[in-house]
This record gives sequence, structure tokens and C-alpha cells, in this order.
Amino acid sequence: PARPAPRPPGLGYQIREDNIGFVACERRVPHAGEMEIDIEFAALGVDGGAELAAGRICRVGSAVTERSIGDRVFTVLADRLRSHATVSGANVSRLPNSLDLRASTSLHAILTAYQGLVKVARLQRGETVLVHDATKGVGLAALEIAKWIGAEVIATTDNDDNRAYLRDLGVNRVSVSGQVTFYDDVMAWTDGRGVDVVLAFAAGELMTKSVACLAPSGRFIHAGSTAVQHEAQLGRRPLTENLLYASVNLAGLAAVRPGYVARLCGDVLRLMDRHLIGIIPTTKVPASDVAEAFRLAEIGRAHV
Repeated sequence: PARPAPRPPGLGYQIREDNIGFVACERRVPHAGEMEIDIEFAALGVDGGAELAAGRICRVGSAVTERSIGDRVFTVLADRLRSHATVSGANVSRLPNSLDLRASTSLHAILTAYQGLVKVARLQRGETVLVHDATKGVGLAALEIAKWIGAEVIATTDNDDNRAYLRDLGVNRVSVSGQVTFYDDVMAWTDGRGVDVVLAFAAGELMTKSVACLAPSGRFIHAGSTAVQHEAQLGRRPLTENLLYASVNLAGLAAVRPGYVARLCGDVLRLMDRHLIGIIPTTKVPASDVAEAFRLAEIGRAHV
């Protein structure tokens, strides 16, 4: 997004605690293996926090040799949204010429779906995946990945327009999100077997019903940083059914395993460069209207 009015050298902006504006902050000088990125676009994650930023390198540490000032790059953020980010070189990936800076912000959703469906759930050709809230960023990314793998998709969304949109994308089995009635649809469409993988964002009764949809050897993937507060939400399925429960939090993963996330980025960029998976639509909101950006991300009306 466009940033507020220019500040003196050495100063930048970071988001306020209430997410309704920016305040001036000091820009940290990169250490030997670090670089500073002048952020031009930042994507808001499934929980409303900034998860990925794209821009150009403006300063590098003395030990950085594989990146140069002016390179177009992106990084997963482990800190608050800001105008400049100083990060380890291991956390930074160069953007291919085929991907512009704005389009690159869809990568955080694609990376989340890729980690969940490919790396954790090991979704296979011919399996069936239930994608909740499939018109949100991570949901749309999951559709791209399922199509590439050759998996069958059952989706949920919240209104008739979105259901029509999903059908235009080739998803014919679409139920209602936010209501537990999706369970009856899923079991009817699978002749009572259930699905192999569930990708979900909500907790509570919706999570319990989603787990109940799993076929034997099914995998439940919770996307985002919202913790599951009560173990009972996972239901009481027998351990002999070989079920897997996992969560995917991209920012948390980048904080503890930056090298792994960098390799994950490389995998996804290669798939995109070969047009095996596509970018997803984004809604651009200027930094001067950051409160509206967080509102849209929170209610899930747009990938912002």
C-alpha cells in the first residue's frame, strides 16, 4: 500500500496497536546477514495480521552477497505491519520477473494452503478435500492446489453469489459455511464415507462437525493462528481410525524455521512460474485507509 507522508531518513512507520493508523518508528540498521526491505505491498492473513510483505531491498548487511539493493523480494513477517522491515537474509526470496509486487501478496494464502494440503495432509490425486470458506484467500488458494493435484473438492461459502462464483470455477458441490448443516451435505455427497482432508478456519461446533466428516485415515488442517481452546472441539473419534489433526500458522513457522519457509516459497514460485497453480484475486487498499483493510480481512470479504 502507499505509505503516509515522507519521514526524515532513518524513520519509518509501523501500525498502531489498534490497527487504525500508523505511527513513526526508528528503522533498524541491518546486521551482517540481514537486509532492509522498503515495503510496497503487504498481505493481511486469515486472522487479520500482516503475514507477507513485498518490496525492494534498500539496505543490506556486510555479509549479504546473494541479494542487492533494488532487488524485488518478499518475506513472511513475524512482526507488525510497517513501512520498512529489517529481516534475516534467510527469510527473503527474490520475486521472478513474471510476478509483479501486488500479485506476490497472494503468496501468503497460497503458501498456507500448500503447507496444509501438500506438506502436512499429503493430499493425493483422487482424494476428496472439504474446503471451508472457499472464496476467501486461503480457500481460493486451496482450490488451485487441489486442481493441480487432481483431488475432488467440496466447498462451503456464505451466500448465493459466492456459490455461483465457485460453480463457475468448476466446484459443483458447495454447501453453506457458518452452519453445521454442511455435515449432512458432505455425508450425502460422499455416500456416508466422509472426506479425506478438511481445511478449516473456525473453532467450536463447526470444527466438531468438520472432524465428524473425516473418513478413516482422514486429516484435519486448521489454518491460522487462532488456538483451539478446548480439546473437546476435535470430537471423540477412536484413535484406531488413524486420524491426523494439525494447524498451519505461516508467520509462526517463519519465526522458528525460516530456511524451511524459504524452500517452501521456492517450491510455490516454481509451480506458479510453470502455470501449474495460479495467483488469486486481491483487493488493494491504500495505507491511508488501513482500518478498512483490517475490517475487510477480519470479516473475510476480501483477500487484502
